[in-house]
Amino acid sequence: MAKRPVESESEEMQEMLPDLKLCPKRLRGLKQSLIQKVNEDYFAMLKDHHRNEFYWNAMANVGRHRVLDIGAGTGLLSLMAAKRGATVLSVEESADMAELVRESARHNGLEQSIRVLDGHSTAIDLPDEEKADLIVSETFGVLLLQEGCLRSFVHGRERLLLPCTPFAASVPAVVPCGGAQAARLLGSAQLRKATGGAVPAELRHMARWRDTGRVHFSAPGGFCVNAIDDALWMSDRLYILEVDFTSSSLSDIPSSREFVLHALQDGYVDAVVLSWEVWADKEKSLKLTTHAEDTKDKPWGFSRDAHWGQGFQFLESNESLASAFYVTAGEELRLTVRWADDGSSCQCSVARDSNVPLHIQQHQDDQAEAAEATATVPPALPQAPVVPASCGAAVGVKPFEPLWLEEAAIPLLCDAEAGDFIIDRRLYEEDLPANFLCNPNLKGSRSIFVQTLNDDYFAFLNHEKRLNFFHSAIKAMMSRWQIGTANTHRAPKVLDLGCGAGQLSVLANQMGASVVAVEASSEFCHIAEETFQNAGFNGGNAGNQVQMIHALSCCVEFDEKMDVILCEPYDIFLTGDGGSGSLDYLIDARQRLAVKAEVIPSGGAQFARLLMSSELGMRSMDRSVSDISLKNLGRLVDSVSLVSSRKKGFRWSRLPDLVLMSKRVQLFELDFQTMQRKDIPRKRSLEIECLQDGFVDAVVTSWEVWAGPNREHRFETHAEETRDDGAWSFNNDVVFGQGLQLILEEGAKG
Repeated sequence: MAKRPVESESEEMQEMLPDLKLCPKRLRGLKQSLIQKVNEDYFAMLKDHHRNEFYWNAMANVGRHRVLDIGAGTGLLSLMAAKRGATVLSVEESADMAELVRESARHNGLEQSIRVLDGHSTAIDLPDEEKADLIVSETFGVLLLQEGCLRSFVHGRERLLLPCTPFAASVPAVVPCGGAQAARLLGSAQLRKATGGAVPAELRHMARWRDTGRVHFSAPGGFCVNAIDDALWMSDRLYILEVDFTSSSLSDIPSSREFVLHALQDGYVDAVVLSWEVWADKEKSLKLTTHAEDTKDKPWGFSRDAHWGQGFQFLESNESLASAFYVTAGEELRLTVRWADDGSSCQCSVARDSNVPLHIQQHQDDQAEAAEATATVPPALPQAPVVPASCGAAVGVKPFEPLWLEEAAIPLLCDAEAGDFIIDRRLYEEDLPANFLCNPNLKGSRSIFVQTLNDDYFAFLNHEKRLNFFHSAIKAMMSRWQIGTANTHRAPKVLDLGCGAGQLSVLANQMGASVVAVEASSEFCHIAEETFQNAGFNGGNAGNQVQMIHALSCCVEFDEKMDVILCEPYDIFLTGDGGSGSLDYLIDARQRLAVKAEVIPSGGAQFARLLMSSELGMRSMDRSVSDISLKNLGRLVDSVSLVSSRKKGFRWSRLPDLVLMSKRVQLFELDFQTMQRKDIPRKRSLEIECLQDGFVDAVVTSWEVWAGPNREHRFETHAEETRDDGAWSFNNDVVFGQGLQLILEEGAKG
């Protein structure tokens, strides 16, 4: 949704809920931003027992010395050092998180050994008598230097560490003492379809919007390597940057570097996957890594993938249907890596060896063309005979000013005139570091538009089950229309509400409908017009085919009423803010623009199911190393917010210890033909029968929608149905995911 005035970060949890009674007493008075940060950023990391053991073992010899913990977070590393006998100065930028460190120290009886400062470590100076013997830190992002750890280490070594540490002979003065960023080529048809590497024929122009200039992260999106069913490594791992945290400076970060690598097999290369490793000793005998092959099938692997995952750099698009390029086994490739000044981000590009003989290049082109014809490229929209619509002249349009728009959710990409909201106009190239290359296709585009397309819209366009649903529903609607209007031979007038790239408009028109496509984003309007041209007609010129209107649907009036509404008024939740096709806009269009119209989909239902998994919540935190207890953090478990599994960065159908604890139950049902906002129940109580003994860790929500008089056309997001069907399930989880709410038995002891 577009920006309105943001809520204050000091807003308390109970203020975010419609009723005080919905907020457990343990959460009242706590800042919502703190609860969100701990639940999204820390719980998965704290349950990574291999990570915790790495740091515990790395500090085995600290003894009774002074330790500086930079970026303390919840304070686990400070607690470990204190447990080992050290005196600890714990530095944490967030004042709220710093208070948690103090609380955890008291909870473990270590408050006399740990002193906590809130603020960034680079803003702190210490007198010599307070300087540390050892720095310990875990301030690594998806990329090794993403969170600015090197800058903090340099300042810490120069201003906060004793010049001659007693650890010089046995233990490095910084833990971990070094790290390396790694890169590896990956091929995956699932990833290709979800990220714009393969698009249907009439959407081939969309390939140029693929973001090849920035690294994309596993969350949001849920596509860490181990969640991709058909992931195929196309090269060996290559180390592209090594940093010595005890001596390296920012000047050691190269502006760019070139590497040579070799393809392991024939096939497409879709992305460069970025992961890292750090080590605690000069011999590199004690390591912590985010390499997908290291976390696969490990008991702690899911937690690490959920917290860090990997970075994905998609490769430059060519002008064919499949924008990833085809390589042959043994082929030599050149990887170029560019770095931001502080190493916090990088940009990768892959090119063929310029000396490849022409006959080999021709062979590769032939192989790519043959591969392109296979199922790795999704099919075009299901074709129907092109029947010219016959409604005559374009629908007349005039402006309209709705009174309810001030309270409505404005689509994120809206740049049409409508109400008082902030349009994010920052350009794509302005978000790139100075030495990064900008894809000419993306230069001048709004950064938020490029980001939105690449987050999930490509997966949305390539969602085969979604397309099949609309194809069958529109085809059945046209059959009913032809029977009902046999004497008039008038084509139905279809309103595509929030048309996006124009995919459904083309489908309806190809089946004989006259379409008015309304879209609030000017970028999408231009894309849709190209889609119409690729499909064989000129959408921008109205006539008898498709009329394109750049506006919010609530801000226009037509001089003719529409017969059918196409919309997708949902996202993760059935009643979510699904862009300009969301429920508020659907209700308004149904009342003003398309009275008594058929709506596709015609209705939907929200469902819930109970599940058990120790990967969720704090239940598995009891296994912390060294007898350190973090049970005090259990009061921060957010058991009142229903959040997206995409936001958490994983597919819950891939939880390694998933147990379904109940059958799926329907929470409510909506008729999109008649519903009003008041029809959404504010509260319902249901009895759910548990299928077996065990813990109930979360409730998972999903939805389904339908069309047709007998609901014969259906489309759903139930994750248990996305486990094994690779044809559409990956895209489904990337686009929609499921809702996830943690469950605690409030007031229970232990």
